[in-house]
Amino acid sequence: MDTSVSTVARILILSLLISLPAWPVPAVGVDDDTPGQGALQGKNAAGELVHMPLRHTDVRVEVTGFVARVEVVQTFGNPFASAIEARYVFPLPERAAVDDFLLEVGERRVRGEIHRREEARRVYETARAAGYTASLLDQERPNIFTQSVANIPPGQEVKVHLRYIDILPFADGAYRFLFPMVVGPRYSPTPTRQTAALERNPVRPSYLKPGLRAGNDIAITLNIDSGVAIRSLTSESHKLLVTNLGPTRARVALAPEDMLPNKDLMLRWEVAGEMPEVGVLAHRADDEGFFALLIQPKAEVTADEAAPKEVIFVLDQSGSMSGLPIEMSKRFMRLALQTLGPRDRFNIVRFDGSATVLAREPLPNTQQNVRRGLGAVEAMKGSGGTEMLAGFDSALAQP
Repeated sequence: MDTSVSTVARILILSLLISLPAWPVPAVGVDDDTPGQGALQGKNAAGELVHMPLRHTDVRVEVTGFVARVEVVQTFGNPFASAIEARYVFPLPERAAVDDFLLEVGERRVRGEIHRREEARRVYETARAAGYTASLLDQERPNIFTQSVANIPPGQEVKVHLRYIDILPFADGAYRFLFPMVVGPRYSPTPTRQTAALERNPVRPSYLKPGLRAGNDIAITLNIDSGVAIRSLTSESHKLLVTNLGPTRARVALAPEDMLPNKDLMLRWEVAGEMPEVGVLAHRADDEGFFALLIQPKAEVTADEAAPKEVIFVLDQSGSMSGLPIEMSKRFMRLALQTLGPRDRFNIVRFDGSATVLAREPLPNTQQNVRRGLGAVEAMKGSGGTEMLAGFDSALAQP
């Protein structure tokens, strides 16, 4: 688990302090056929794991520039005849940071407290030592959050409110938004002494097997304010209802015929055009406010316009590269060296049992230097051992 302040999604813990009797926490089985976009499971009187039926999921997303604030509300039924404890499992985008959690059981409302990992653990241990039942929402892996819920009365509806912030990735002139609806089966390494100590009670989320459908529906609404013009808005996963609210704003919802949570929602909107653009996003709360200034680069940048860069190529010329692999490396290098920008610099490191560097320091991108580099590449034959570390040490030793 990352402990740096910059990766907030990986260090926040939600701690719920509840003065209720303790119940054993059930593990979630990987062979169940239920979807993983949010599951609540408990044990019946016979000790059997039973899924509390998910009746509906409602998702509301506010996108401002490159930040998405997501609020998820999930409603579960309780088929049990006596009070139970259940475990709530929810998949999140890997860079998401949970900042609010609210649980409604009948008339009771329990709100989570946000703490860093160490503080949450201290509060949890203190509360437990004082005779209370402290429940801890923890990050089992980068995109799975779990929460134990104690003393759920029989027959009462359970409503879970989860809110998180996500930083949207930008690539190829477009922003992407992902809302996970399923948790897929994953590789689980053979337990070792170290992993056994770290995974005292690992979560094994249920997932929807291929060919099966979920037994509930989901409603998702996104309000997008990009700050600059939205040029196209598409989804490769779902049919959408899109309402244009202006050049920079749009409202998106799932089409009625595509509201089954059997695949992740993937949404993409292009914002980069032929020229750079500037946008302003303002926010006001009470008597204070702030604004964000967005500078959107144009979609295509020529080699003359691009900032100069320095590229160090590290090439494997060992015996295992003999034949087609090394010929493909040569083909790549011909293309790469011919497409460098006029102000770029480059160097080439080749390694087998040892490392050979083309030049003592990176070379300017001139025709003479490119011919020199191509000559060194064409001379590679694929022989000798494979001492990869020598190659990277030589690359990192460049001035």
